[in-house]
Amino acid sequence: MKSKLLIVIPFFILALSCSGFSEIAKQSPVTGDTIRLPEPVLKGSMSVEEALYTRRSIRQYKDEALDLATAAQLLWSAYGVTRVYEKRGLYFKTAPSAGATYPLNIYLLAGNVTGLEQGLYQYIPERHALVLKMKGDFRKTLTSVCFNQDMIEQAP
Repeated sequence: MKSKLLIVIPFFILALSCSGFSEIAKQSPVTGDTIRLPEPVLKGSMSVEEALYTRRSIRQYKDEALDLATAAQLLWSAYGVTRVYEKRGLYFKTAPSAGATYPLNIYLLAGNVTGLEQGLYQYIPERHALVLKMKGDFRKTLTSVCFNQDMIEQAP
């Protein structure tokens, strides 16, 4: 199975249909306890233009835990719900999607996130929540399927 897309965001990893991890996630349905996330901040102190201009890739991480509020904000920014069209049962999200189909699944691979066990979580945008799919530290496994890029194993 080929990797389709992997987004590495500073401090933690979002895996979308990544080789090996999409199969792990499919093994257990989205059921069970959900972990409600802190509400997203909807107004920041930096303009979109400034954020684009100052954006740089980071490949070294501090040896510190990521707090749950920051993880929640990054998850919401990637695929969170911005509006609900109740008449049609549609959820509009932060990412564009033709016909509002939103075909992606977002996963958080938590290695060192305050308030979360180590494991693979599926993000549920409609509830702004996480569901634990598998317990354990899978950063080494993800590193190996991502051409041994050490920064992945270092990310909290």
